[in-house]
Amino acid sequence: MPIPAGKEVGNNGLGLMRANITDDQGFAILKAALAASVNCWNGANFYGMRYFDAFPGDADKVVVCIKSGVVDVKTHTIDGSPHGVRKFAANPSSILGRSKKIDIFGISRVDPETPITENVKALAELVSEGCIGGIQFSEVGDETIHQPLGHGSPSNGVAETCSKLSIPIVAHTLLGAGMLTRKLKSPDDLPPND
Repeated sequence: MPIPAGKEVGNNGLGLMRANITDDQGFAILKAALAASVNCWNGANFYGMRYFDAFPGDADKVVVCIKSGVVDVKTHTIDGSPHGVRKFAANPSSILGRSKKIDIFGISRVDPETPITENVKALAELVSEGCIGGIQFSEVGDETIHQPLGHGSPSNGVAETCSKLSIPIVAHTLLGAGMLTRKLKSPDDLPPND
């Protein structure tokens, strides 16, 4: 089993995106997931964390992975600057409370205005300070993973790179944002900037 942020997780995780359901329905899903040992939950600070307000005792039972950095949800504008990273990390931390830090945190997409090395440096500082347990990348390629580590790579093999570097891969986007359910037939069906 992978051990992100020092906690063992099962083979399955739970992405919390695109669920148009009531809180009661969502809370029942999260309780069932936890009962089935699905204890790696991938969310975002802009989704909200109402579950942990209702069930604060469950926060330590799961590995909470939070994506952040979205300045404008409609245009998918990202702020991965060091200032932005700190600002966004503070939001989920305040929601989870003082007794629970974010297990894994990162920017939801690469910020084209901020070098990834600056983003990773800011995230590493948050790890050193004990604010977050670990760093995640989201929607990146092989070269992006190698860049902050000072390695170059000619391939686009994200899985191979992560395997070599002992980086767990955690999938997100509930049912592939519609790719697995045939709502979207190809990447061309995605909205602009998605």
